[in-house]
Formats: sequence, structure tokens, C-alpha cells
Amino acid sequence: MRKKGHLQWERADWIVAAALLGFFGYLFLAFPVMRAGDTYQYEHQFVTREPAYSLLIQILRFITPHYAKVLVFLQNAVTAAAVFLFWRFIRLAYAPHWSVSFLVLGALLAPYLMTPLFAQSGLIMTNAILTEGFTIPLFLLFVMFLLKAVWQEEDQRQNKAASFLLALFLSLMRGQMMVLLFVWAAVFALEALPKKKYAGILAAAGLLAVAFIGRSYTVKLYNYLEKGYFVSTVSGKAMMLANVLYVSDKEYGEEIADIGLRELFYEVYDAMEENGATYRYAGSGIINRALHSESVHEDINFEYFTIANDAYLDRTRGIDASDFMLLRITTDEVADSLMRALLPKALPRFLKNYAALAVVGFIRTVAVVHPVLNIYAAIMYLAAVAICIVRLRQERESRAAKFMLITLLLICGTVFGTSIMIQCLSRYMVYNFAIFYISGLLLLLECYEYAKRRRTYGISGIEI
Repeated sequence: MRKKGHLQWERADWIVAAALLGFFGYLFLAFPVMRAGDTYQYEHQFVTREPAYSLLIQILRFITPHYAKVLVFLQNAVTAAAVFLFWRFIRLAYAPHWSVSFLVLGALLAPYLMTPLFAQSGLIMTNAILTEGFTIPLFLLFVMFLLKAVWQEEDQRQNKAASFLLALFLSLMRGQMMVLLFVWAAVFALEALPKKKYAGILAAAGLLAVAFIGRSYTVKLYNYLEKGYFVSTVSGKAMMLANVLYVSDKEYGEEIADIGLRELFYEVYDAMEENGATYRYAGSGIINRALHSESVHEDINFEYFTIANDAYLDRTRGIDASDFMLLRITTDEVADSLMRALLPKALPRFLKNYAALAVVGFIRTVAVVHPVLNIYAAIMYLAAVAICIVRLRQERESRAAKFMLITLLLICGTVFGTSIMIQCLSRYMVYNFAIFYISGLLLLLECYEYAKRRRTYGISGIEI
């Protein structure tokens, strides 16, 4: 890293800062506040959502009736700041040529251009009342502090603490972000292992356990204070059940011991079959199977299962929409019971479908699903791994190689964690897009610099 004396604001910083303020200022002023299907749940503190974003909305609503516009302003401001800080961090670490700096900035802004132009949702994420307005820029800051902790000795404890606290906060904003806690622990455990610093491994594991226990009780306490139910965020089991139902056959109902639940399963299955929402109606090939599963996932969850289950709970337990939160909590309990009965029989097909969904998730992380771009995505991953290995053989302390390894770890965690419950939509996968291409660019830059040093100074062989 450059010395602190070199951290003065240069002309490039002012230009980029002004450009980012102009870009996100334009998004804020030119486009309206956008609401999506999940917005209502955040605005009304549902137990189906993590507390941090809902609590922020609640605070802003208390301050002003124009809370939505204030929220969108904050999302654009935080995003502009995070993009600038990450861009400047890379520029100071590598002092790259202007052309490289421009490419890094382009990669950071790409998700905010790709999603409205290419994603089905067409969302301008900084203007939508969805967690992505904060989670994507804060994710960049998490990666920045994590890289600082890995790349440099100075202020390592502070950077470790900052990245850990950001990961914990993000997990309270969006459940998907819990993967950051695992990655954080894995990075520092793997760093300590070759040095035989076993205390460091135990400390990372201990902090991970404390984070999960603390997060769990924080969520439960929030839900109790807001809605009177001491429960964790619900809806995850119902989402996962949709993937299990998709790959089930009707005869699997014989595995369900409870007669009422068995009849519920048959009712849901018949509705799915009638509407072509089972694996039997998927096209051939991994991608086609995944896309069909994605296309019917929400119908299975919110139409066929939820409607039938709501009627079942009203009929058998007297729980109806008048106590909506209890209805959703009990729905997760029913989903858990059905999944436990069905999954053992459905497991081989479930894993096959899970793998197909993950493949699409990997593609959407670096591109969009298309016959040509699917091949491109595979080539990009193979190239990233190959160049990473080459750089580590050349220089074990290669910063770009460590960056790419962390990026690949984050991609795997995001894809595999998301695929098990829900489809890998672009707005779920977009987190790792910028860092994949930036780490790849830095790998190529390091390779170029290494080759130049060999030519200039006559370095021979590979540094081990």
C-alpha cells in the first residue's frame, strides 16, 4: 500500500467524486421512488424480514411523512460514497494508469446500469425501497476493509473489526448477507493455519458463533417488541419447501404421517401439476431446467402452497388473516414438517435441481443467461482460477490473487446459499459482479508488471 503521505486528494479524486455525485444525483432527481413486492413488508415491520432496514424506515417515518424520498436520497448518497471510497482504495493500492482506473470505476457502476437495462425487474436499485439500496454499497465497504486487513499489517485489527461489524450489520439487513460472516471467519482462519496460529482460528470460530447467537436473539427481540412474537425471521422454510415441492412426485405424499398435512400436499401438488409447475414440465438441459424452476418458484410458494395452507390453518387451527403474523409463523412450521417428510425421497432430484440453479447463479454473477454468454462465463471462471494459481506460484503474497480467492469464496457462498431457498435473480447475484472483474483486472495487471520486471531485471524462474 502507498504511504499515508501519499493519501492526499489528487485531481483524479475530485473528478471522480464530482462524476459520482452527478450520476447518483441524477438518479435521485430524475426517477421516482420505486416500490416492489417486498416493499410493503419492510414498511410494516413484517416478521418475514430482517429488522435493520425496517427499523430505519420506521425511524424516518417518525421524523418525516416524506420518509420514502429521504430513504432514497440516503441510498444514493451512501452508494456514491462507497463507490468512491472503494475506487480510491484500489487506485492508491495499485497506482494504476488512468485507463485501469476508468475500468475499475466502470465495473463499480455496472450493476447500477445493468439492473435497470437487462434485469426483468428493471429496478433502479438506489431508488427502490429494497435492502439492495444499502446492502450493495455496504458490501463494497466490507470487501474494502477485509482486503485492507489481508493486504497490510498496519491497522489490521481495526480493519478486521470494521469488516466483521459490517458483515454483522448486513446480516441484520438481509439474511443472504450471513455468508459474509462465514467468509470473514474462513479468510482469517485460513490465514492463521499455515502460520500455526491456532488461537487465531479459535478466535475466528468463536466470533462467528457469537455473531450468529447475537444476531438470532437480536432478531427475536426485535420481532417480540414490534409484533409480540419471540421468533427469528420467518419465510425461509416456505421458500425452500417450494424447491422441494417442485421436484416431488405425488406418491411422495405417502411419506407424510399426518393425514391433514398429506391432504394439503395432494391439494398443492394437484394445483402445481395442473399449471405445469413441476420438474416434469422443464425443458432438457441444465439451464432450461433451472429457468423453468425459477419461473414457477413464486407461484408454488405464494399461490399453490400459501393459499391452500392458509385455508388449512384456518380450518384446523383457527388461524386466519386477522392475525397475519401468526399465520406466517405457523406457515413456516407447516413447511418445515412437509419438508422433513418429503426431502428424503426427493433428495437426489432436489440436489440435481439445486446444482442447476447454482449454475445459473454463477452465470448471472458475471454475465446474463444466454447460450453464448453461458460459455463466456465458464471461460471467465476457468481463466480466473488459472491466472490466480499462476500468480500465487510467481509470488505467494500476490494481493490480486488473494483478492480473487476472496471473491470466488464470496461468489460460492452467495450462489450456494441463495440456490437452496430461492432463484438466483440478478439483483441477488449482482453483489460480486464488480469485485470479480476488478480482481481479475488486477491479476492481469500484476502479471504484466511481473513480466516487465523479468524483462528489465532478468528475473528467472518462479518465486516460491
